Formats: sequence, structure tokens, C-alpha cells
Amino acid sequence: MFDEYLESTDFLKHKFYQLNRRQIIFSIDGKIKSKEGTSQKKRNTIKKRINKHFIKIRRKAFTSEVHVRISYYYNDSNPPTAVNATKNMLDLMHVNPHQSNIGENIEVIRTRLPYYDDSQISFLSVRQHIDTNSACAYVYIDNFKNTLQYANILSKLENIKIIDNDDDQDDNIDFMGKIAYPIGSLGYNTVVPKKRTMC
Repeated sequence: MFDEYLESTDFLKHKFYQLNRRQIIFSIDGKIKSKEGTSQKKRNTIKKRINKHFIKIRRKAFTSEVHVRISYYYNDSNPPTAVNATKNMLDLMHVNPHQSNIGENIEVIRTRLPYYDDSQISFLSVRQHIDTNSACAYVYIDNFKNTLQYANILSKLENIKIIDNDDDQDDNIDFMGKIAYPIGSLGYNTVVPKKRTMC
């Protein structure tokens, strides 16, 4: 009886949502540009905002391998390339202890950023949305092992042919969906959604 429950739809969905709740999600207001196009002052301001968020939710930097998902929203017709914005974004989420610029990382707490080094990123997914009402970036970060568990659960749910049309389903858990038109090798994708305010 108990083994049947562990393989049931109810248990698998419960486990999926519990894993999803462990994600760290935060947003950054404004247009994320390339590293060269972002002043040192602006970079430090963003890092300090991320610090404040991690302190508020009582989390410290991941020491494990991580899965990072970034969604950019731009309200102009000339956004930076996803590659350049992402190189900057990944740098903003950790401190380089060997940084030669003395103005870098002032008042930034290294343990209160998403990770210690970008070599911890085992899976990176990036999407760029253009023609929205405001510019911002949403970041989802999780332990990479959780991502593998998501995949296992979704595979089981698919095998038992679940059809779920609940209106209250969380739209933020679509990260396992396939990217229709990948560009490059890191899963970059450009999407033009309906106009809506995200931030």
C-alpha cells in the first residue's frame, strides 16, 4: 500500500512542488547590459541588492553544483546579446577574490551571493524576452541534484500519462520544457511574448 503511494500521482506531484520550493528566485530591475557597458558602481549596487535578498531569506551561497535559469525582459528594440548579458550576469552572482580592480566588491558579502565560483554551474538556461513594458531580469537558481530529481519525477508522471489542467498550477516551473529554437550551445533562446508588465 505504501509503495503504491510512493509511485502515485499525488506523491510525485507533492515531491515535485516541495523540490520547487527550494529554488532561490530573485529579480533585478533595469536593463542587464554587457560587462563593458555596466559601470563599476552599478555592478556593486546590483551585488549589494542580491546580498540583501539572501540575508532576508536567510540563505548563503551554494557550495554544490547548481542549475541557473535566467530570463531577461527588455522594453526596447536594441537589447544586448544574450551571451554578453549573461557573461555579466554570471559575474554579478559571485565575488572574484583575485579581482585586480580595487573598486570591485566594496561592501559585498561573498557568502551572501548565489555561489562562490561560476565553475559550480552545471546547467545554464537563458531566455530573452523583447517588447515588454519594463526591463528586468529574473534569476532561478537551484541545487543541480534537484534538477535531476525534477527530471526523474517528470519522466514518471509522463509515463503514467498525467493530464493536468489545473488553473492554479505554478507557471514558474516550466524550466524542464524543451527550448524550441536553441542558439549556440548553452540553450539560449529569444522569445517575443505578449506585452505585459513583469517588474
